Amino acid sequence: MPYTDLYFSRKVSNSLGFARKLWMLKLPRLINEPEEFNFLGSIVEEIDIFLGVSYPLPFPMTTPAIMLKRLAAERETLNIPPEQSLFLSQSVVGGNISMQAAKNLDVGIEATLPGIPGGIDIGVSNEKLAKVTLTLSEGAEIQLIPTDYLARFAKRYDGDDDQAFDIGINVSDHLFVNMILLAKNYAVSYQYKESLSAQAQAEIPLTNNQLGPKLQLQSVNEYAVEAKIEQDVPYLLGFKTIDWDDFD
Repeated sequence: MPYTDLYFSRKVSNSLGFARKLWMLKLPRLINEPEEFNFLGSIVEEIDIFLGVSYPLPFPMTTPAIMLKRLAAERETLNIPPEQSLFLSQSVVGGNISMQAAKNLDVGIEATLPGIPGGIDIGVSNEKLAKVTLTLSEGAEIQLIPTDYLARFAKRYDGDDDQAFDIGINVSDHLFVNMILLAKNYAVSYQYKESLSAQAQAEIPLTNNQLGPKLQLQSVNEYAVEAKIEQDVPYLLGFKTIDWDDFD
């Protein structure tokens, strides 16, 4: 399975403080119960592709947020003050993330609109996409674990992942989620290389009739469609990973 089955981009601009590599989910995940499922700090499986792009699976292999739980358990040993958060949160309201064909937009050939929930299809192949832009509104933020905390943790165990994690898997063969992008309200615009057919334009109101008020499509012009999402709880839009060997 290629990474384009799960993600529509793996590289984004640095303009919002993101690392260069950010895995953008084709189908964002609604986080209904943050305490039960906190993706930040989780260990995820790395799919190694020979002569291709290796990528992480977007699901925890073990206890979710295991890295945050370990930092919390060893807070005193790692000299992390009790009043200090184990992760940083930065608002990115008003930010834009753009991905362009032949540059950093990898969508495959299917017609499902990437970056929004629901598997929505207006009958236009994604091969015809020229640009996808996410505009982040109220509730958008990035959360990240400070690299200093990770370095302290690795040093505590002399870089030995077997000592640090006795959980039945070889941690160094996989990845840790060290940053996530969340949004409650955002818009995604899809700009196509050629004008949309009358049939595609007609699909937009028909699709809206099947969607709830929290997700709606609208035609911007003959070349572009926009989706608007409004939620009370956040979606996981993308994430960044780090290898155990890079902790220190």
